[in-house]
Amino acid sequence: MNSQFQLFHGGTFQMRSGEALRIGAVDGELAVVRGSIWLTRTADAQDHVLRAGQRLALAATDGAVVEPGQRDQSAVIGWQPAVPAEPQAPRFKGLARRAAAPSAPGRPR
Repeated sequence: MNSQFQLFHGGTFQMRSGEALRIGAVDGELAVVRGSIWLTRTADAQDHVLRAGQRLALAATDGAVVEPGQRDQSAVIGWQPAVPAEPQAPRFKGLARRAAAPSAPGRPR
């Protein structure tokens, strides 16, 4: 399973005991569905333990590593990638308006 690829799409992932998951280059929210996790961020001197029901927002620059919080136990996490900003949306709206507008006779669109 390519978990890093799936993180871009979101979903629920089961982590087995001893398994580690690297989260990088994507903004989103991590939720613990079952069990607990141990989370380490690159620029954070403190490690974090999150339990079922807890959530944490992560930035693409955080460079996090997640693993089950209890030895010999699995954990289930949910990942929801952030909705990317749409800086080009106004440009596309303008294109749609021009495409829908009738063209002058003899002038191609």
